[in-house]
Amino acid sequence: LLIAAAGNYPEGSFVGEPANANLIIAVGAVDSGLNPLPFSPQSDPARPGAAIDFVGPGHDILSFGLTAVSTRFRGTSMATAYVAGLAALHVQASRLAGVPAYGMDLKTRIAASFVHANGPVERVGRGLVVAP
Repeated sequence: LLIAAAGNYPEGSFVGEPANANLIIAVGAVDSGLNPLPFSPQSDPARPGAAIDFVGPGHDILSFGLTAVSTRFRGTSMATAYVAGLAALHVQASRLAGVPAYGMDLKTRIAASFVHANGPVERVGRGLVVAP
């Protein structure tokens, strides 16, 4: 299962490559109030695979740069790290339950565990992924 940032584009733009491929989870970004961020793209109704699947925190994310000094970042790549980490927790939980989930089975498992975000499905997909 591949997870990719939807991209940071001007408002009204669609999910970018490679996240717009059919078998990739496309991740958009929301703020702390679960509102889609202006640079986070939306699903493309003309392309079935080019849809936001889930969102993650993508604003004011504390991280460390190359100089080992903390700084705050924003973007769908920040949100993607969050979703990928939670996907790993879902893999671990499925193994512990004796029913390993990979690929599209994992996507289904993740889709069953989310919090609704504010905004249309074209902007927030199923919502914010949560831990199992």
